[in-house]
Amino acid sequence: MAGHTALRSLGMTALLAAAGLLPVAAFAANAEGLGQGDLVVRGMVKGAFPVNVESSVEIQPLPPGGDVDISTSVLPALDIRYFLTDRWSFELSSGVTPVDYRIENSSVPGSPDFDAAEIDTGAAMLIGQYHFTPRARFNPYVGVGAVHIWADKIDPADGIPDFKVDSITGAVLDAGFDYHLAGNWFASASMQYFLLPTYNFESQGFSTKVDMNLLSVGAGIGYRF
Repeated sequence: MAGHTALRSLGMTALLAAAGLLPVAAFAANAEGLGQGDLVVRGMVKGAFPVNVESSVEIQPLPPGGDVDISTSVLPALDIRYFLTDRWSFELSSGVTPVDYRIENSSVPGSPDFDAAEIDTGAAMLIGQYHFTPRARFNPYVGVGAVHIWADKIDPADGIPDFKVDSITGAVLDAGFDYHLAGNWFASASMQYFLLPTYNFESQGFSTKVDMNLLSVGAGIGYRF
């Protein structure tokens, strides 16, 4: 009897200990993911694709005519994210992207299609993000923010006079996820849609207006500090 009593006592002790450890174990499992106070630096490869492009071209003294063709780009990118709470973070990024511009179907006799310029386009972006599964291994999010875009360097093609490009500020819609790999390392993917105002290029005798949006898709690795 004494042996059975001791076994029952030992079993109850183990059961209570296990029950007490369950919340701790659950918290430890969840703590793998990102949450309040985390600072994450992500290195990504991003592709940028112009969409819904509409343009007009004027080359004096010729009649208006032509379209602007804008190159796509695939480049490395770096962003920094800080978690204000488990669910809310903000992301800051900045960089310069070389973009080729080409005029097609213009009214220039004999040369309707020609290169216009390569422009190193700078951009700074701030996004607020909401995370659906804080501190979980798989953590999808959505966000909204603003982007400011300017011409960092303009290299006109041969025969094109120097021109200026207006800076613009637009809105950004953001969606993506982070996946905990091990330790402080995370895999990330994102998709961003830029809603941009009219982009103006102006010089003596040459001007274009471009209305477009931009789709950016990227994937990479993040590290938590």
